[in-house]
Amino acid sequence: VRKHIHTACLFILAMVATGAVLVHLRSVLIPFVLALGLFYSLVPIVDLLSMPGKDRSGRPTVGRNAKKKDMFGLEPNDYKPMSDSEWAELPARRKLFITLALWWRWLSSFRLPRAVAVVVALIFASLVTAAISMIIFTSIN
Repeated sequence: VRKHIHTACLFILAMVATGAVLVHLRSVLIPFVLALGLFYSLVPIVDLLSMPGKDRSGRPTVGRNAKKKDMFGLEPNDYKPMSDSEWAELPARRKLFITLALWWRWLSSFRLPRAVAVVVALIFASLVTAAISMIIFTSIN
């Protein structure tokens, strides 16, 4: 029983110390956490906009070692032109995936240098932040 009391007291002391540290570091931690959130939310956008080269594992994204399927699970021959009757026979989900994949392929043909992609992503984040701020301010008034 004495061991349990000792452990509980140490746990309470640790929680109080952690709370005190967080309170005193609030002015540093809030901008740090916001910066980390902004960074990790913009990395996919920058990767999407920037020029292809190598993925994070170092494998080339084009050529022999490239993936055979795209992000929608479709292979290159799934994009072949089809007649209206063939298109009509496809299930709605498959039509949606093919349409999204074609849009994705068209959008991914526009690649920017990394620095330009970062600037574009920051502008996009600023616009989204401004839109959210406007929504909040108009809902308050």
